[in-house]
Amino acid sequence: MKKFISNFRAPLGMIFAISAGLIMLMTYVLPLDGLRAIILNIVMIGAAAALVIGVFNLLAVHVKRVEEDNKALGSLVLILALVITFVVTLLQEYTGFYPDWLPGSDWLLTYIQVPVESALMGVMAVTLVYAAARIVTQRPSIFSMIFVLTLLVTMIASTQFGMDSNLGQSVQTFISHGLASGGARGIIIGVALGTIATGLRILMGFDRPYGG
Repeated sequence: MKKFISNFRAPLGMIFAISAGLIMLMTYVLPLDGLRAIILNIVMIGAAAALVIGVFNLLAVHVKRVEEDNKALGSLVLILALVITFVVTLLQEYTGFYPDWLPGSDWLLTYIQVPVESALMGVMAVTLVYAAARIVTQRPSIFSMIFVLTLLVTMIASTQFGMDSNLGQSVQTFISHGLASGGARGIIIGVALGTIATGLRILMGFDRPYGG
């Protein structure tokens, strides 16, 4: 009986996935905006449910780590941050019982999230400099020199000296809005093409990430 259910589930999942994909494609060709909205709402509800399950799973994993290892300081900090942020946001946004003198979600974002992200950006800058030094010493080539030169120019243009001068602002604008934007658009186009290819393989039944 178990083998029969397993064999039956494989084609059933494939049929359901292919049918859902074809119906969504038809909604962009035929006047089926209402059907597309219903399907997208179902998908958003499923994604929200998956996010809640993921949060609870993350919480359970780190609670288990704290119980098994008393030195799991990172897991303990993550649990406290998750609980505090959730409670503060819930009380502040959806109830009228949160006192004004307590720090709210905006305070947590401004004085905790932003400094942490700034510290990570600083670490990334130091890591890039170290990587550039290793590339030049271990693998000298024209591409490594271009990488080091781009890194130095970008870092100098991002300093206060570079921002105060017109040349520094022009260089930073060219790098951020020219080179970086072009590379980012190339990556996005590659991701889009890969997504289309993956979707076509799923619609044709070659790939079955849903099982079976």
